Amino acid sequence: MALDSAPSDPEAAFQQALSLQQAGQNAEAERVYRELLKLAPNWVAAHFNLGVLLLARGAWHEGFQQLEWRLQKPSSRFKVGHRPRWQGQKLSGQRILIQAEYGYGDMIQFWRFLPRLCEQAGEVILELPRALQPLAAQLDLPLTLHPEGAPLPACEYLLPLLSLPHRLGVSLTAELAVLPPWKSAFARSLVSSLETVKQVGLVWQGRQASDDASQKAAYRELQRRKALPVDVVQAWVAAFSSTTFSAFQPGIAPGDLPPGLIDLGSQLGDFAQTAEHLLQMDLVISVDSAVAHLAASLGLPTCLLLPEPAPWIWPSRGIETPWYPSLRIFRQVLPADWTVPNAEIVKLLAQTTGTNGLQPA
Repeated sequence: MALDSAPSDPEAAFQQALSLQQAGQNAEAERVYRELLKLAPNWVAAHFNLGVLLLARGAWHEGFQQLEWRLQKPSSRFKVGHRPRWQGQKLSGQRILIQAEYGYGDMIQFWRFLPRLCEQAGEVILELPRALQPLAAQLDLPLTLHPEGAPLPACEYLLPLLSLPHRLGVSLTAELAVLPPWKSAFARSLVSSLETVKQVGLVWQGRQASDDASQKAAYRELQRRKALPVDVVQAWVAAFSSTTFSAFQPGIAPGDLPPGLIDLGSQLGDFAQTAEHLLQMDLVISVDSAVAHLAASLGLPTCLLLPEPAPWIWPSRGIETPWYPSLRIFRQVLPADWTVPNAEIVKLLAQTTGTNGLQPA
């Protein structure tokens, strides 16, 4: 699918780059996007998609810079209004509102950049959906929490949350590995290795509805790709019967849970409650979800199951991510095929639970 020469038709080049990206041919997709942007330098989607590719390979400075083009999308709610958007200049004790964006997991992931902002701002006001407010109250930071959708508070500047690394000038991998600072109730030393595992938390699919009606079809498709078949979970529970498996699965009726699982998902009203229960786990196994982000941000040993190709915030190869030192990636080799990551999880459980379990067919 590679272009033999520089593209002359921007639309054709964009579709080709997008197809390459969706096929996991990231290097070639990046090349085509760059050629396209020479012809059409203001193509918003091409800039954004290029940013996604750059972040996936660890080119943080340019990747976060290109990601800023998301704010130019017609669907973006972050239009410049009667408060200026912060550009990274010295705040000199002024007030700044950090605006909520993307999903719960994305917000938890990007909280790690708040301490640097708190060092220079007079007041950092953090906009949050209601479900995240009790969790954010456990951050050991001088924050003012502001409900999402409430009238704009008094402040000098606004900034969408995912713009923080760009405006703070993040460019080094080490700058990503600093987890959010938690108060003592949630603080935990990183676990360098797994010992005997007795309590395992599970999430096998993400939320099933999008708050944005215009994104429902794309959201459903993304959740479908990320979801692990429930029969795989059933096999783990049956094979390792001496281990207690707890479901942190949202939106599942108790009668639909695999037998042998403790249902925690229906009991959790917010993410602070989720964190309290996660801290009782020896290991968390999850698809790409807010629970995976939360567990790893707490320093818990976390196994992340990723589809092929992986969602944009995760590295395109390897088992580690600089975002979370305690997280390991178990990724599909072929799209829609969980055979390899399933076998790897079974092997890990056999090694850490003290039982052999059943090998997958």
